[in-house]
Amino acid sequence: MSGISVINATYGTTSTAADVTKAVSSSIKDGVLNLTVTPTALNVTDPAPGQAKILNISYTINGGQTLKQSINDNETLYVNAPPSRIASGLQIVNGDYGVEGNFTDVTDVLKGMIKKGGINLKVGFKALGLPDPNPNKQKELQVEYTINGAKSKNIFKDGETFSIDAPPVDKPSNTTPTQMVNSVIGMLFSNVARFFGIFLFSFSLFSCVRFGSMEGRNMIFWGALGFIPYFGFWGLPLIVLVLSMFYGDTIVIT
Repeated sequence: MSGISVINATYGTTSTAADVTKAVSSSIKDGVLNLTVTPTALNVTDPAPGQAKILNISYTINGGQTLKQSINDNETLYVNAPPSRIASGLQIVNGDYGVEGNFTDVTDVLKGMIKKGGINLKVGFKALGLPDPNPNKQKELQVEYTINGAKSKNIFKDGETFSIDAPPVDKPSNTTPTQMVNSVIGMLFSNVARFFGIFLFSFSLFSCVRFGSMEGRNMIFWGALGFIPYFGFWGLPLIVLVLSMFYGDTIVIT
């Protein structure tokens, strides 16, 4: 399955929470989950009036590993992973690491970190294989990527985790039943033709070897001629005819 699939979603506090899995799932439009966390948006009665609440969600992209997010009240949950006929999964477009005015391109580094369609990186210069570009300063990773062709961009501070699992999905077969039947019939005829081709070639070779084994003839020479494609059906009869005409003998190959 390609795109976003919500496994579980709850909204509330640690002591009181409502199941909002269906509400979150119904918010997915064309593979985009864009939801501002409020009781109204989640279609529930406020489970803990006057208290700070959190939306906890577990989901997968393209059937990959389970991802989890926690979003506070009035914050936005945004996941962009539309389904497609070929779910291309996670693709890194661009990555830069550093501080304003001093960024290092780490696009290829990030691409190399993708394993089986996913990436799990705790942001830091050591994890990216870089010397510290700005000691004692808070650095960030700016990354642009696509999931199933949909573009997204995020910024991660040092110590934060850039984690996405969106394995590509194989392209489904577009072969119609008629095309499939024609393919099977074509394969059958091809195999039958191959069988007869091998059989006739073998019979032609056998005929040349038998002719060469007759008294007074070089069997190796005639056997070698037998490797000429189907020589026993066109070359050997001509030779027998010529020999019969000039020597008056009737030659029979058995």
